[in-house]
Order: sequence, then structure tokens, then C-alpha cells
Amino acid sequence: MNPIQDPLVSIIVPAFNAEKFIDKSLVTVASQTFTDYELVVVDDGSMDKTSIVVTEFIKKNNLRGRCITQSNKKIAAALNRGIMESTGKWVAILDHDDFWRPKKLERMVKVILKNENYELYWHHIKILNEARNFVPKAPAFRTDNPYFDLLFHGFTIAPSSVLFSKKTWLKLGGFCEDENLYTVQDFDFWLRCAGEGKILFVPEILAEVTRHESSTSQKFVVLHHERMEHLVKRHLSSYFKNTNSLDWPRIGRKRLATVYRSCLIQLMKYRKEIEEQKKAAMLMLKTCPTDWKNILQWARWKVSGLWKY
Repeated sequence: MNPIQDPLVSIIVPAFNAEKFIDKSLVTVASQTFTDYELVVVDDGSMDKTSIVVTEFIKKNNLRGRCITQSNKKIAAALNRGIMESTGKWVAILDHDDFWRPKKLERMVKVILKNENYELYWHHIKILNEARNFVPKAPAFRTDNPYFDLLFHGFTIAPSSVLFSKKTWLKLGGFCEDENLYTVQDFDFWLRCAGEGKILFVPEILAEVTRHESSTSQKFVVLHHERMEHLVKRHLSSYFKNTNSLDWPRIGRKRLATVYRSCLIQLMKYRKEIEEQKKAAMLMLKTCPTDWKNILQWARWKVSGLWKY
């Protein structure tokens, strides 16, 4: 690689207190068959030796890259800082505890160079968690409008699976650092990419994404769904202009109700946060009372007896 030339791809890794495991993720970067990249790790106010581990790894493996340190500003700000200081034409994100397969960049770059008129590219993944490892169902577009599909059908796009151009990032103003979108800033960015143009899914498993279900607290579940509610309402309000939430077409109310249903399902696993369960259950039915999935989940909640507490 000519060190004078800018790399084709910038790999951005936001990291927080990742000292004990980030090197395992970075090994999968160093193992890439495609090598025209730079590695930019943003240590977002870690209280451990994350930056030291990263710097030593980059030096030991002779990688083109660096570790940027900043006070804790949350993941959206860390991503924006890393991308702003990157020099590549294309941006790839890797969460600090996820893993890429060796040909991830090689395969995605080939796809991009043949189809450069897309705003966002992402690929299939395998999910790793404490209970089991599995491959989720591949997303299926139902219309020729990617923004509609992403907003109303809400399939998951893992950050470690995406690539997009720095030009797109600049055009969209980066990831939103609004506190109200904390935990859902990535979904907001994907939506805005889809609103700008086409997005492309590559049906190959090129990454393994870690999900720490046992470490997810009940309060985090509530926080995440409050943020998701805010995000969905924001985009639905834009989609159904000049219409308040009570008058949204059924498809809009049905989409919002999925947020409340998801919150209820996850909180029922803990058998705690009873008041929050009641709130989610009531909002779910109030928002879309004719959806059979909501009716079924309401019945399950009533049968559980948790509503009595």
C-alpha cells in the first residue's frame, strides 16, 4: 500500500471500556484479505486501558491506523469523530465486540464498485449470544421504496455490517447526537440514508454480531424503547405530514404499537418493572387495538398474572 495515497476504506471502531475484548475484534480486521484500509478507533472516555491495548495492537500488526481518545460523549459522537478524521472514500463500522469474516471487505468492495449509486450497503450476519448462535431471517423488501420498508417493517441492520460513503455521511450531517436518539442513532441514520436513495442488501454472512442479553438491564430495556418510540414518532410525523398521531393511518399506528409490544415482551422476561409493563401494554392496545399480535400479547400478559402486582 502506498502510504501517500488515501485508503479506499476507513474502518471506524467506537470503543468504551473494551480493554478485555477489543483485541479479538481487531484481529478480524488485521485478517482481512482486502488491505487498502485505515483503522480508526475512537476511545469514548474509557476508564480502562482500551487506548493502550489498541495502540499496541496497531503497532504490533503494522496496521495503518490510530486510536483517538475523547471524553465520554456516547456512540453517535464517537462515530462522527472517527469518520470526520478518516481519509477513506468509504466508511465501514465495526462494533468493539463484533467480528468480521476474512473476506468481508473484499466482498463488499467488489459489490460497491459494481453498484456505486447506492446510499447504504449492508450484508447478512450471524448473531452470537449466551443462549445460542443463530442466523436471523434475511430481510425482504416489500416495495420499491427502501425508506418505507425500513420504517414500517423495521428489519434490523447491524452497524458492523454496513458500508457507506463519506460523501453520504457529510450530506446527511452525520449520526444524530440528540440524547433522545441514544441507543437508536444507527437506525435513524439508516432511515435517512434510505430516504436519500437506494440501499443494497448483500445476502452473505460476513460478520458475527455479539448480543449480551444477560447483561441487559430492565431499565435499559425501558430506556431503549423510549428512544425507539421517539425515533418512530419523529419519522412517522414526517411521513404523514400535517397529521397528528391519533389520525395516522392504521399502518403508522401498527408500526408504533410494535415498539410498545417489544418493550412488553422483553420486560415480561424479567417479571419486574410492573408499572412499565402496564404502561407498554396499555399503549400497545390503545395505539392499535385491532392487530391480532397485540391482542395475543395482551392475553399472554393477562394470563401471566403480572398485571396484578
